[in-house]
Amino acid sequence: MKLFIIIDSRLDPATSTTLLKQISFLPLAIAQASAYILENGINLSTYLTLLQEQEQDAVELLSEDFKDPGRYKDIQNPVITSWLISFKQIQQQDQLAANYLSFIACIDPRNIPQSILPQAASRKQKVDALGLLNAYSFMNSQDMDINMHRLVHIATRNWLRKNALFSYWIQRVADNMQNVFPDNHHTKRGLWREYLPHALAVVHEDEFVVQENNYLTLTKKVADCLASDGRYKEAEVLYKRLMTINQEKAGAKHPSTLSSMANLASTFWKQGRWNKAEKLELQIMETRKTVLGTEHPDTLTSIANLASTYRNQGRWNEAEKLEVQVLETSKTVLGAEHPNTLISMANLASTYRNQGRWNEAEKLEVRVLEARKTVLGAEHPDTLTSMAGLAYTWKSQGKMHNALTLMKQCSHLRNQVLGPSHPKSRSASCTFLDWVDEHKALSNQSPLTGNNCLQPLSASSAVLTAYVTRGVHINPPYAPAVKSFLGNHPLIIAARTPSPRAEGQDIQDVD
Repeated sequence: MKLFIIIDSRLDPATSTTLLKQISFLPLAIAQASAYILENGINLSTYLTLLQEQEQDAVELLSEDFKDPGRYKDIQNPVITSWLISFKQIQQQDQLAANYLSFIACIDPRNIPQSILPQAASRKQKVDALGLLNAYSFMNSQDMDINMHRLVHIATRNWLRKNALFSYWIQRVADNMQNVFPDNHHTKRGLWREYLPHALAVVHEDEFVVQENNYLTLTKKVADCLASDGRYKEAEVLYKRLMTINQEKAGAKHPSTLSSMANLASTFWKQGRWNKAEKLELQIMETRKTVLGTEHPDTLTSIANLASTYRNQGRWNEAEKLEVQVLETSKTVLGAEHPNTLISMANLASTYRNQGRWNEAEKLEVRVLEARKTVLGAEHPDTLTSMAGLAYTWKSQGKMHNALTLMKQCSHLRNQVLGPSHPKSRSASCTFLDWVDEHKALSNQSPLTGNNCLQPLSASSAVLTAYVTRGVHINPPYAPAVKSFLGNHPLIIAARTPSPRAEGQDIQDVD
């Protein structure tokens, strides 16, 4: 093969291996690449760059006609054409296999769960269809996951577009995805993480956007799962689209519009963009008061969200005033153990903690933690948030034995429930390790290992914490000690990670 001659004489093996993997070691694609490189006088790196460009560029590149010395000069043999000969054969043999190929062309070509495909009339029919695609090397399947060669994926998409079928298949995929894609309940995290790359591939297609009005449920579920996984910027994009569509369809005061606005404000809040969050939250709160009344649960949620923003801006008195109002109303309207009431209680405790009112915060946090264990379960994300909040309070009170034990437990459970890459899992793990290091630096004791817990910190350390949390200026000589002791305290870290919301609500509480 001419390509291998070029590899030996011009480039290192690493670049050539990358290129061969990119074109899936397909013989015809290798010949195509060789002809293009020789004819245009370029090197493998340039060709590899072209191949990795935008999809349409790759289609044009792969469609380049080349002349093979072993054939007549006037015979054209583009790679895509040869693949489509096989595709037409598959259409004649097994229509379900052809449908699967078109379906997969609209989603991510890697790690495709078989459960995401449309249901076949029988299991045998599905097995036969996937087997035929395997036989033609259009894809390969291992266990329950499917992978399609990237170039086959591009070729099929190009064929669908040229035959005016791409929009039709995007619609079929969206119909199926809207039915099978789960909501963002924390027990379904494993499933939505499998489906997310494929749902995202669909919702960002232009052909989907023009008919998105029919798939608002799918878009919202995808956005909710992104937010629950800490992917706030990606969720923001979809919430903005939902807000615009709902405003156009239902008007500025419709509940669906206000819900979209609240979700968008929540993503601002989680990114620390307090001013943008506050602006939206004020608008939502005033509208809900007018439309729904001051005691409606959605109105209380809006008030609580605004209070959380005030708290994160250091506006303690304004936050506390709103939080007390929400808590008392929630107790009356929803009940003392309703998830929203518990969130309100946790929010007020957080404000007390940030003001250095440790005993008041501890009293509320213990109540919330025990209630959430009973109502939601010991591993619910909101229960873990309460655990982290109480650990912070105990640390601030100098109860390091209790604080370290609880934060260690919180870190372990978050890694199990949310996964180690989730922002809240990383936050808990880093906080626990930082606390161990801080204690070692301040008390010259060995770090915590196993079940060995540390003794309470000195009174001076606790007092120092209280001074900082009340906003008292510390003279420069004490700054290193403050930084060492408070490294990840929620009041001085640059960005804090909020807790997941109770299902169906947009209110947030913080660690």
